[in-house]
Amino acid sequence: MSRSSLKRFLEYLVSFFYPARCPLCDQFSARCVACSSCKESLSVLDAPAVFLVAGFGGLDRCISCFAFDGVVKDAIHRFKYSGELSLRDYFASQLFKRLPDLPDFDVVVTVPMHKNKIVKRGFNQAALIAASVARRAGKKFCHGALVRISDGASQTQLQRTERIASVKGAFNIDDSAQENIKNKKVLIIDDVTTTGATICECAKVLKKAGAEKIYALTLARTIA
Repeated sequence: MSRSSLKRFLEYLVSFFYPARCPLCDQFSARCVACSSCKESLSVLDAPAVFLVAGFGGLDRCISCFAFDGVVKDAIHRFKYSGELSLRDYFASQLFKRLPDLPDFDVVVTVPMHKNKIVKRGFNQAALIAASVARRAGKKFCHGALVRISDGASQTQLQRTERIASVKGAFNIDDSAQENIKNKKVLIIDDVTTTGATICECAKVLKKAGAEKIYALTLARTIA
């Protein structure tokens, strides 16, 4: 048996005993992509629907892939709170597809979690996705470039003005990351944005550290 034939045979065995599943609903689906039912239910946010945040300095552009509802919301919650880390690659692939909608960039950073929350959860979901996107794009991932210095309450139940107040002064730049940020075009990656307060606060810190341009890309956005 030739090497190519052996490879196809082994792939067949793997697919037979471990059939691919839809990453969103876990139903059987070819090549581990979203099934047709989930694809139809996705609320895709087109490139023209750019989420620009007025009144907050620093952020030059922000795009989100999906509306934060339905199967996307459920999958993100499973990823964050139930530790279904297998969703990382699917999420990263969806973000990677949207990179052409943004200007070119030099480095990738992520919205940080406070160390207390990382200890409790065990991982920063945004960092896992961002590292995968950076690798696919062939860009440098500056892990830990942004640091959360205050452990504020969860923002899920806060109103817009409360969200803005809760993240003010909450972030800083790690000293070791300064040279990777100064005069660079930086892409911030996060899982979900609602008012944009957190990303904009991160952008302010990056601009203060000398970043030339700051873009943001999130997996989902809460639609009012």
